Amino acid sequence: IDIKETDHGFIVMEVNDNPNLDHGVEDQVGKDEIWTRLLQWFVKRIDA
Repeated sequence: IDIKETDHGFIVMEVNDNPNLDHGVEDQVGKDEIWTRLLQWFVKRIDA
């Protein structure tokens, strides 16, 4: 969900069922392991 704060309060801008992963945000804790595991997930399914 994309929520924005305005002078009149909070509003929902978008509901996205295909979330994104932003470099430097979602990977702050796991670092490169996040991207490695994500790529391995895709490779496993492509090879199936």
